Amino acid sequence: MYLTKDEEKVYDGEEGAASQKAMQVIVKLGEAVGAERLVSITNAHASGLSYNNIGDPGMEFLEDLANQGARAKVYATLNPIGYDTTKEVIPLPEGFAEKQLRIINAFRKMGFNITLSCTPYYSKMPAYGEHIAWGESSAVIYANSVVGARTNREGGPLSVLAALVGKTYYSGLHIDENRKPSVEIDVELGKIDDAMAGALGLKIGELVKDGIPFISMPKVGDTALRIMLAAMAASGSVGMAFVKGVTKERADTSGLEKIKIGEKDISMEKSIGQASELYFVGCPHASIEDMRDILKYFESYGSVSKGKRFWITTGSDVYKAAAQEGVAERLMKHGVEIIVDTCPVVAPLGSMFKSIATNSGKSFFYLSRVHGTSVASMSAEELVRAATGK
Repeated sequence: MYLTKDEEKVYDGEEGAASQKAMQVIVKLGEAVGAERLVSITNAHASGLSYNNIGDPGMEFLEDLANQGARAKVYATLNPIGYDTTKEVIPLPEGFAEKQLRIINAFRKMGFNITLSCTPYYSKMPAYGEHIAWGESSAVIYANSVVGARTNREGGPLSVLAALVGKTYYSGLHIDENRKPSVEIDVELGKIDDAMAGALGLKIGELVKDGIPFISMPKVGDTALRIMLAAMAASGSVGMAFVKGVTKERADTSGLEKIKIGEKDISMEKSIGQASELYFVGCPHASIEDMRDILKYFESYGSVSKGKRFWITTGSDVYKAAAQEGVAERLMKHGVEIIVDTCPVVAPLGSMFKSIATNSGKSFFYLSRVHGTSVASMSAEELVRAATGK
């Protein structure tokens, strides 16, 4: 791999052992996929940070980096962790909170922004065409497809290392030639709500796998769009999609295989929704607009019924905005629990809930696999009606 003189200095250890380790790993990984050079990044987002995921080995790796003097060279953010740091919501295994905090402290020492959210674009939106290194699949596909930034689906460790040197290897979706659609999807559906968007995303991901779809579909809002893209990245390995009328880059669809998706192709279980123990919105993490919409539903239908729980998971930046606006307080008066820093997918829920209903296709895909939980798919409005008994 070709390295500039400045990159060679880092590779040779002239900027310290931690930066040297980071650069050498990035170069080795880049050479393994045939990258000819590195590319400078402006932004990094690290995923897989729950102690539930990385355990002692991951924690000790991060602490070693921090103690060796590793410091982020670009704006860097963090994915959700295993619990809400502001209040006790989930019963944690012994020692879990202490070790999760050690992980966060290592990142704080390295100069990362402790955002703890899967929607880093709400903390700082990358610019069109910027090269970034993000490690959260739902954020990656949103950045490439909606924002027009450029990132591969980076593993958690790689995105951390990329932040430390401000570089990643130039391959995959960083390259123009690789940002072209591989299949055309014609969506023949009527009105698409958030739950239907999740089901659609799961179907497209299943069909496309690691391809890049060009999707013609009825116009949807940002919430449904985020939910669809996140689901696509969960059931497949989709890192980018062209959504007609949304994606800013031009695409040539001539000669592509065409696939039609209609109502008969979309199915998600809704039969247990009314009896669910937890009603959950916020995968990807809720936006301030999501919270405003949910508040309107609660103001129409009432408050959470006794024996039921309603969670909104979001990032601390969005929560602060909701608190300043008064939205958070009004939601909580209706019995809504606003959870920050974490989400049900990465938290150690154990047997806390036997049944969960959500508007998220990604959570629908993962919750039963991770926690063995029964999962129902319902729109946000349906979730509120079920939770209030209306």
